[in-house]
Amino acid sequence: MEESQPQVHPMPHQPEVSFPQSKDPSKGGSNKKIIFAVIGVILIVIAGGWLILGNSSGGSATDSPTPVGGLTSFPSPANETPTPEPTPTTSSIAKKDVRIEILNGTGIPGEASFLAGELEEIGFENVEAGNADSQDETETTATYSRDLSAEAAEEITDTLEEIYENVRTRRATVSGGFNVTITTGPRKAGASTASPTPTASPTPSPTATPAAEE
Repeated sequence: MEESQPQVHPMPHQPEVSFPQSKDPSKGGSNKKIIFAVIGVILIVIAGGWLILGNSSGGSATDSPTPVGGLTSFPSPANETPTPEPTPTTSSIAKKDVRIEILNGTGIPGEASFLAGELEEIGFENVEAGNADSQDETETTATYSRDLSAEAAEEITDTLEEIYENVRTRRATVSGGFNVTITTGPRKAGASTASPTPTASPTPSPTATPAAEE
């Protein structure tokens, strides 16, 4: 009897296991160098851009006025206050020392002397009369020097407005050393002529009649 041979079963096919191979370290180092170089270039470009922007903004800032004490060195025209016109100062000249020049502009004899008398009656003693270049004035003009007091100018103006039709006053430089210059024009209807002051005629004193002898 033949002995049976043991059957040998073939082993199943085992998959081959492969292990990853390590990369070449020299190749990995070169890649890192390239990455760092690119990053460095980007950083340089960004830094250069910031420097350029900073210089341009700094240059524009220096062009603006620098504040001094909380205010700009160039004041805005809207903040400027208008310069007030000079007002007449109170004169220390006494009323009797105010120099007044009266010029007759009507062509009627005695007009300047008439007004001089009117002003002398209210206390102005230093008055001179003369004739104007024009003898057909239509208004009375009074020019007051800037150093004449407002009270004196107002008193003269009130006197002129009582006598003359049209009165115009102004403040200006008066020549000839006078404080006031007046050029006369037409008077009002009620003051057309000067009223002469009547003089009293002497009254003859009675003579004594001799007594008749008895």
